[in-house]
Amino acid sequence: MAYRLPASDSEIAENIKKAKEKIIQVYDMLPNFCLNEEIPDLLGDLRSVMKDYVILDTKYQDLKKSKQIVTQLCSEKVKKETAEGSESTITLEEIEELLKDTMAKESEKHPHGFLEKDPSYVTLKNFGEIEENHSQDQEMNDEDDLAVTGETIQTIDPYSKKEFSDPVKNLKCKHTYEREIIMGLISGNANTRCYWMGCNNRVAIRAQDLVSDDELKQLWREDVTGRINIGVTASGFDQIRLDCGSNNFQVVVETQADFKGVIYTRGSFYSRKAPCFLDANGGRRFRLKIPYDQCNVEDDGEKFQVTVILQHDKELIMPGDGAFALQCDLSSKDSKSFKISAMSSISLADPDPSGKDVPTHLRSTVSAPNVVVFKPSDIRPRKSPQRIEL
Repeated sequence: MAYRLPASDSEIAENIKKAKEKIIQVYDMLPNFCLNEEIPDLLGDLRSVMKDYVILDTKYQDLKKSKQIVTQLCSEKVKKETAEGSESTITLEEIEELLKDTMAKESEKHPHGFLEKDPSYVTLKNFGEIEENHSQDQEMNDEDDLAVTGETIQTIDPYSKKEFSDPVKNLKCKHTYEREIIMGLISGNANTRCYWMGCNNRVAIRAQDLVSDDELKQLWREDVTGRINIGVTASGFDQIRLDCGSNNFQVVVETQADFKGVIYTRGSFYSRKAPCFLDANGGRRFRLKIPYDQCNVEDDGEKFQVTVILQHDKELIMPGDGAFALQCDLSSKDSKSFKISAMSSISLADPDPSGKDVPTHLRSTVSAPNVVVFKPSDIRPRKSPQRIEL
């Protein structure tokens, strides 16, 4: 049986400190990941655990101080008895009793209600109180140092761990988020708060407080442009088939090689939910049925448009990935049968998450009634053999 040596004083103090920090981190996450009706009970549980750690920390500090006092008293007694020429008579039982009495005296020094006044415990406020007292208690830093710390440009969204492509800034605390991520969070939970570590803003994020972070966009573009360009590409697929149904896009994607990436509509990557997202684990032929009223489909009366991304890596979009703009125009009908005669169209699009518009001459659009097939041979010749970057 293996025995573990007792932890040192520094290890005990550090472990207690880390435990308190973890509780506060969980507290900060409650509005983002829990239903409103669940929060009071969970907050009560966190306060109970935090109180236990405050008591543990207090007792540890009392014990540490008491040990110092007892050690000093015992040393003085031994020195005195030795100086008098007598042998020390102090026993272990006396030391234990002295330590117990000293700890009791140290404990009595704590004022009544000191637990509820502990800084870590006080942090766990009711979220309603935070909103009401924000104007009085909150002091914001007006410097634009949220996405730029010192001289370091922060280009990674802390929630998704991905580089920013469409950053927005919170006017309340100046922190920056990826637009698609933060809008998805606040639409699902009205109490969503800033998820940047160490942010003192306790007020729920509101859509009207989010503005485009143009400064970071420019810095990001300058940084990324020097490293990688995605641009319009047309590799990795054999054909894209579109059949415009009465209620959905019926899409068949055929790849040139075994495909283990992801296929999704623009804006659906982080949700990763069908029918807008397909996680491929091998194969060369894949089917998607994309409803006209889901998956970020643009609805212009009887014209429906959506962009489908063919991404070879499951997490990162890279040069060589493809994007295809699909359109179903249901405005025309057969004059005899009165059946819908859809006009189906497929064009090349930019797979970059920012979704830049592609010039008309680069779209290589193909159209046909009801069913249309887009192949690499449909890509119009370019003047230069090099790939055109946007």
